[in-house]
Amino acid sequence: MTSIPLISASDLAGRLDEPNLRIVDATVHLSFDADGAHVESGLETYRQGHIPGAVFIDQITGLTDPEGEAPFAAAASEKFAETVGTAGIGNDSTVVVYDTVNGIWATRLWWQFGLEGFDDVLVLDGGYAAWTAPGCPRRPVSPPIPQRPSHPTGVRSASCRPTRSSRRPATTRCC
Repeated sequence: MTSIPLISASDLAGRLDEPNLRIVDATVHLSFDADGAHVESGLETYRQGHIPGAVFIDQITGLTDPEGEAPFAAAASEKFAETVGTAGIGNDSTVVVYDTVNGIWATRLWWQFGLEGFDDVLVLDGGYAAWTAPGCPRRPVSPPIPQRPSHPTGVRSASCRPTRSSRRPATTRCC
């Protein structure tokens, strides 16, 4: 089984000044009623509070294919690259993803980065709740890191699947 590379809130706090670090709020709200399942963007939740320097990527509009065979089908590589590039993520970035729900949306985004051959991605252990927990070591909020558009190369192969090894946080293996 593939293990997800995690980072603790305290470790993330110690890395906030790294120039290539990009933090992404991947929140999506999922609800159910008599009519079935419904998804809603987490943008408003992001606006109410987020990790310093974090950007929001809307997985519903930016990273899914509404015409795909299944709900939340991964968007084409070109759309993925455009969306994450607009958020300032490039091939030289280290990305930390989190959500405000239960981790499912952060891990989905981690998976999609891996699908695109991008392997320097960590998931915040415990999500935003871990970041805001009492006693979590944090530093004062500094001005946001300007997000410059970038041009990552998201190119997937039908045979590429993300894998993990014990030597590196993540690698991509093409069979």
